[in-house]
Amino acid sequence: MTVVYPQHQPTFFVELMPHVAQMAITAAPMFENPSHLTVLSPTSLYFKQTAGSEHIIVDLPGELTKDAPISCVRVCQFDKPTQTLTARLKADRSDRPARVVPLSATDLSSSGNVWCNACKSPLIKQMVKFLDLPSERWQEMLDYWHCHKPGHNHGHEHEHGYSDPVPKTQLVPRSLLVLVGLSYITALASDINCTIKENIVQCSICNAVLGTFRCRSTVY
Repeated sequence: MTVVYPQHQPTFFVELMPHVAQMAITAAPMFENPSHLTVLSPTSLYFKQTAGSEHIIVDLPGELTKDAPISCVRVCQFDKPTQTLTARLKADRSDRPARVVPLSATDLSSSGNVWCNACKSPLIKQMVKFLDLPSERWQEMLDYWHCHKPGHNHGHEHEHGYSDPVPKTQLVPRSLLVLVGLSYITALASDINCTIKENIVQCSICNAVLGTFRCRSTVY
């Protein structure tokens, strides 16, 4: 029996995940493993769905490692129900730019406070602990830490019959603990010298806008 496939080509989605040195490749719709998925260069792949179909050159958002396999067909995973092909290849870390950190918990701990840019008044009411947030792309690590991502409830709720309204992937501060991102801090409003009007956080001295107010009394 001869199987006749539609003539259209699949759509490729390629994501570079630099913190785990991986290149995630997804193609759909697919009807079986491809006849060719070959490394053409460190930044491109050669793809053919079947031996008789037209080829596609897939441009990559980064470079593959020098030891990447020439043929990638063996590392592909084909999911028949969703007609989706996935693969992961090693990405090269050598061309990553040096990390520049505008804010860090170490610097803020040394200075002891955060000041309003307008009136220079201190914003932290009392002694707090500063703690660095993980990388802004930390969620890309979830596939390596969990068999399923947080927030997937397997179709059930907590023992007490309620669901947590805050997503499991959202990190929130607590009293006397200030979380420090690359370009912002997040803290409880009770730890900051501020006023809040319509979810806008303002300096309590000069009314300069400092940030926004979010759930659980959290200031960003």
